[in-house]
Amino acid sequence: MALAELGDEDFIAAVLAGRFAITGAAEMVKENALAGKHLLAMRRDAGDVVDLEVAEAVLFEQARQFRDAWMNWPVRVGPLIAAELGVSADPVVETLNKHVQQLLNDLGEPDPEFAGRES
Repeated sequence: MALAELGDEDFIAAVLAGRFAITGAAEMVKENALAGKHLLAMRRDAGDVVDLEVAEAVLFEQARQFRDAWMNWPVRVGPLIAAELGVSADPVVETLNKHVQQLLNDLGEPDPEFAGRES
């Protein structure tokens, strides 16, 4: 099989192993790689794609905001629930806190896995 007919990973492995493509095939690979690089840059500039580090930072910050909102929820709604039930607010807030903490523990840390996902 000609070197130019190999897939990307096989082509790279062949070149690293010392098998070189003829000038025309190497030039074609180079031009295709350059076109792909330019296309990716254009899509990034258009906002179609984002850097993985940026996406992870955004998701981390959003997860933190959700966690903080859940942690503050019992103190905010516990007294309202207690008033509707006609009971003391402290045990209601304490119970809600316990269940919210369990929920957050069950959810765990966000671990986005971007590799292999198709859009």
